[in-house]
Order: sequence, then C-alpha cells, then structure tokens
Amino acid sequence: NPKSGVEVVGLTEWPVASYKEIDERIETATKNRTVAATNMNATSSRAHTVVTITYTQLEINAKGPGKHSEKKAKMNLVDL
Repeated sequence: NPKSGVEVVGLTEWPVASYKEIDERIETATKNRTVAATNMNATSSRAHTVVTITYTQLEINAKGPGKHSEKKAKMNLVDL
C-alpha cells in the first residue's frame, strides 16, 4: 500500500514490551513454518515470513503539561 506500507492478509499482531518478547514471537513463528524437501534444497521452506516491528515512543508532557509527543518507527523483515 503506497500510504501505509506492507500489508499482509490474515496477519497476526502481538503487542510486546521488550526485545525478549520480540525474540519469543519470532521463535514461535519459526516453529510454525512448513519445511519440506525439493529437488534443489533438502530443507526448503514452504512458507514465507514477514515480521513487522513497530516501535512507539511516547514522551509524556514533552511540550508542556498535558502535551505529549509520540514517535513511531516501522521495520519489515521478510524471509522468502
């Protein structure tokens, strides 16, 4: 999508609060992948993986009382 970026139908989103939780979610996704042999590769993946990490930083009272500042960053990791 030109405005919002990569979109995946049926995507599952998990909020996390630490790098450890990100690693745990990636490990869960890796275990769910389907792998089978092909003529070219004995351990070829039959699934693709897209991991999108969205980092949100909220600064309370950044610009005075009751005025908050929010910064967002998004990173897409794709394994074909």
